[in-house]
Amino acid sequence: MNDEERILKEIKDVLKELDEQGRMKYTQKYMQHSDISVYKHCISVAYTSVELADRLAWNVNRRELIRGALLHDYFLYDWHEKNAGHRFHGFIHAGRALQNARKDFKLTIREENIILRHMFPLNVVPPMCKEAWLVCLADKICASKIFHFGTLSFTHAGIRTASQYAIQCAKEAGALISFDPNLREPLWENLEDARKVIEYGMECCDILKISDNELTFMTGEKDYDKGAVLLQQKYQIPLVCVTLGKDGSRAYYKGMIVEVAPFLQENTIETTGAGDTFCASTLNYILEHGLDNLTEENLKELLTFANAAASLITTRKGALRVMPTKQEVLDFIESRK
Repeated sequence: MNDEERILKEIKDVLKELDEQGRMKYTQKYMQHSDISVYKHCISVAYTSVELADRLAWNVNRRELIRGALLHDYFLYDWHEKNAGHRFHGFIHAGRALQNARKDFKLTIREENIILRHMFPLNVVPPMCKEAWLVCLADKICASKIFHFGTLSFTHAGIRTASQYAIQCAKEAGALISFDPNLREPLWENLEDARKVIEYGMECCDILKISDNELTFMTGEKDYDKGAVLLQQKYQIPLVCVTLGKDGSRAYYKGMIVEVAPFLQENTIETTGAGDTFCASTLNYILEHGLDNLTEENLKELLTFANAAASLITTRKGALRVMPTKQEVLDFIESRK
């Protein structure tokens, strides 16, 4: 029996138990991504999680890893249906999956952590065990057209190795790689280590979202155009977006430099989540329009939407949990014309 057959047999044995004891079979009728059912997606995540553990030679509880992976999306509803209860599916489904799993199965602490924390960093509390980190990474590999990462998962040596392998897997699967340094200096014992990790991220990525202070940190340049072009040429990054706070944002793409003014707010509450909202808006635009043939008009549209979304979230408490809808952003843009 080769490695693939051995892993599949482990998963099949656990899956049989879950099918018999709970409502796992129901997930076959719910679609996850594109034409993949939740059921098939969870099997893929379980397989990738075990493969990651084997490749990294991590000592994990394989049964708990597989059970947690198979149950990580046990939310038991069609999130594509227009329903007020599904509006924040990305933020709430991990909690609902855990509630359902607790009803149907006796879970270990590790299994609960796997289910509840698999949406990090969208849900901001990170996983607390190696098994949960593996499922968190595997879920993104299996579901992604764009694989996004930052430096927070590189502050611990073990998770850094797993993240690097996940990026490699995503590249091999044909996903675009997006990188946001998201530098948090207090988390690093040595800022030179942070610099090396950021350099690694820029070597890997197709899309770079970087703030003005991070750009200066990496290049020493306060002329942001020079700094951005320097990074783009050195690392051959197709699209670089620089956020400039109250001065808006700029995009650098195929020799074009496009700048869009900010949507300044008089009633800003907090800026937490503004950068992530900008980045999420950018990636959504790339998913809709692709990365190969963007025009100057496309870049203006991208930055305008991203600036507006980031502006709106500064007026709300809750960071990513109160991210505006697409229609809210479009209405806000229209109100400022």
